[in-house]
Amino acid sequence: HVALETIKKAEDDSSIILRMFEFANEKGDVEIELGFDFHELYLCDLMENTIEKIPHNGNKACIHISNYEIITIKAVR
Repeated sequence: HVALETIKKAEDDSSIILRMFEFANEKGDVEIELGFDFHELYLCDLMENTIEKIPHNGNKACIHISNYEIITIKAVR
């Protein structure tokens, strides 16, 4: 019920931006597993401004997504 729409380099640094959206009108938790090393994960707004730190375990993290929500995540390398 969640689609990854964008993977790109951040505008301001060498971080990786992931943008995803919920398309099935189903809120819930989403597990993210990245195939590259990173130090920190942050939830951001659409302009890539940091909102809050996302806890992670190795290269995995779990986030909550609401109905039809768009989420932007910054993976700091």
